Amino acid sequence: MIDREYSPFTLLGDVWRHRQLLRRLIERDVATRFRGSVLGKVWIILTPLVMLALYTFVFGVIFQPRWPGAVQRPSKVALYYFAGLIVFEFFMECINRAPTLMLAHVTYIKKVLFPVELLAWMVVGGAALRFIIGCLLLVVLYVVLNGMPPATAMAVPLLVLPLALFAIGFVWFLSAIGVFIRDAGPVVIAVTPVVMFLSPIFFPIAAIPAQYQVIFYANPLTLALEDVRAALFAGSVEISLGFGVYCLCAWVFAQMGYYCFRKLRPSFADVI
Repeated sequence: MIDREYSPFTLLGDVWRHRQLLRRLIERDVATRFRGSVLGKVWIILTPLVMLALYTFVFGVIFQPRWPGAVQRPSKVALYYFAGLIVFEFFMECINRAPTLMLAHVTYIKKVLFPVELLAWMVVGGAALRFIIGCLLLVVLYVVLNGMPPATAMAVPLLVLPLALFAIGFVWFLSAIGVFIRDAGPVVIAVTPVVMFLSPIFFPIAAIPAQYQVIFYANPLTLALEDVRAALFAGSVEISLGFGVYCLCAWVFAQMGYYCFRKLRPSFADVI
């Protein structure tokens, strides 16, 4: 019999029970990250806007590449890259912040009644906010270059949801480990470029030799990237057995991260 404390329903129950607190945490986290800057929260919009303009110029004017297997205007290739990058940055923002998350919120750990596991949701929520803004900018450029996106574009949040579960699992696991192993942060930073090159951001998975595709499919980003681009540019959404397995793996991984965090949490105050 599963301990109720670590049951799958506890994972989502904590979010619903503390939803107002979570909203305030996300608002405070976003405000804190831009405190002291001249433009403040404007950077939430300005950063993806600059990135979008940069990739449009670089891949539309300078390099003029073609997306493998597709014939299209070079400027539209930037849409493919930008779509991949906003998914990648959503995931990696969560991962990069995780190892030092508990160390950055010591005051919360000292409070016995504070639900510390909610900090992981705060990180994912803040990253999701920037992802949504990036998607809105992508849609604007898409309309300018292609016209209205296909109706399947509405499925993008559903397609990214399993990746969000992987992200929350990683945040719980790495934030707990980061309390005891301070090298976790530098290790994650060093691994980030490796994850980027093992993700089909600048090329489709079909362009990779078959014998190496299994390596890429082991990356939780791969299926999300492929499905998001298919929904945006091919007008197709495939809810297949593979997607079902992907969702199940994401849920199990999130549950494992939650279990690890709850097991190690009683020792946080002693170490910090």
